[in-house]
Amino acid sequence: MPTQNIQFLSPDDIESTTVLKDAASASIYGARAASGVIVLTTKKGQRRAQKLSVSYDGLFGATDPGKSLPILNPQEQADWTWQARKNDLYQAGTTPDATSFAGIAGGQYGSGLTPVLPDYLLVGSRSGLSASQVDLTAEAAKYNVNPANGAIYNVIPSNKAGTDWYAAITRVAPMMRHSLGFSGGTESSRFYISLAMQKQAGIVIFNDFSRYTLRANTEFDITKKLRFGENFQLAYISNKGVLGGVGNQLGNSTNNNSSSSSDENEVLTAFRTPPIIPVYNSFGGYAGTAAPGFNNPHNAVADRTANANNGNFNIYGFGNAYLEYDVIPSLTLRSSIGGTYFSNYYNSYGRVQYENSENNTTYTYSEGSGYGLAWTFTNTATFKQKFGRHDVFALGGIEALNNGLGRNISGSGQNPFSTDPNYVTINTTTPGATRSVGSNYYLGNKFYSLFAQARYTYNDKYILTGVIRRDGSSQFAASNRYGVFPAVSAAWRLSSEEFMKNLPWVSDLKVRVAMVSWATPTT
Repeated sequence: MPTQNIQFLSPDDIESTTVLKDAASASIYGARAASGVIVLTTKKGQRRAQKLSVSYDGLFGATDPGKSLPILNPQEQADWTWQARKNDLYQAGTTPDATSFAGIAGGQYGSGLTPVLPDYLLVGSRSGLSASQVDLTAEAAKYNVNPANGAIYNVIPSNKAGTDWYAAITRVAPMMRHSLGFSGGTESSRFYISLAMQKQAGIVIFNDFSRYTLRANTEFDITKKLRFGENFQLAYISNKGVLGGVGNQLGNSTNNNSSSSSDENEVLTAFRTPPIIPVYNSFGGYAGTAAPGFNNPHNAVADRTANANNGNFNIYGFGNAYLEYDVIPSLTLRSSIGGTYFSNYYNSYGRVQYENSENNTTYTYSEGSGYGLAWTFTNTATFKQKFGRHDVFALGGIEALNNGLGRNISGSGQNPFSTDPNYVTINTTTPGATRSVGSNYYLGNKFYSLFAQARYTYNDKYILTGVIRRDGSSQFAASNRYGVFPAVSAAWRLSSEEFMKNLPWVSDLKVRVAMVSWATPTT
């Protein structure tokens, strides 16, 4: 069964992983293999009379985020800020004087020839203050971080020792995985059934992943020549405190995985925020770049905490059912139909901010859900025969698929009557133009393919393979919908030669050359 998303698979269900390293091997899968192919084989029972076998796999572990990259401490940052100003003056042929540093870094370090770290970065509208200029008791009466109560009045001390923002948003993250497997069989059947769960905390705070799976792989002889089998997977996946986008559930978009590396997120923010800014202000609220002179990164701890209730939840059904018929011992016909179905729900909360130079001034809420279905119908004939040292393999088939159709609906609103997540819904947000709803429907990309492969092997040493596939895609106009993609390869298994027998450290060595023609589905 083809898929571009395997997050619903339990690692304990995987029996083997094969990477098709060269283009000729992957070409049998057609245009969809342009980015490479990895074949995952899940566990099955054995065809023999046996008692029920029960297995347990357990894993406990932790992920250490490591230490932050070395960064300048507050005094070093101030010194280099001054040095940058001096360099500009020297290049202009000017000597620095008492007026040369006015307004640098928002005046936080004074204006003298040497920068001086302040005790307070922001008190109301004042910045770059010494401790003698601030009466905390008097400031406590003015302190306000709730816009509903009037103008923001923040009191942000400096952290002269330096804030390790990376350490503030990361943690040693525990994980555990448990699986129970039940396998067995008879002379005419085999089965494997498993239950598995995995809970994994992210190294970034308030980011957690959970997965619960059920798998059933069975195969039964209907007659001596006719077999029926199925491979079925059911999974529930929860992502809390998502960092970046979660990608496409069917894996058929340009962004198939989470995109935290390309999004403006808290990890990037942690390295952009000057260490002189503390996490919290003098009264337990958040500190941040509302203090002038430090550009516009957000308080990463505040953003992580606000994302704690953001979630993405998915239910997956994945698998296929097949019939196999042995026409003669060397010729097998196979018909398989399968697919992936998912249903998902997500929600997202956006708090009112006050601590940053650029703030969200309204509380926002959004949620949505959707479903999708991808299916594949494949019919093949396989011929295998060995004649002495000659091994012949041939495969021919026809395939139709849809890489994903479905529907989504979403809604958003602002300023609910309560910011308690237990009471926040679209209906509790402010009525009117700030409420919005939307939906979309997608039909997927349909493929129709004919393919054939022939392979000749002599003495398990010399291998010649030819593949041809004709792919058609609904993405293209009818007049230019189909393409024919041939491939040919030759291989020499050196490890089977006599002169390699005395090299026990070489288990398998093969040299292959190939010529392939193919295209991606979007070209």
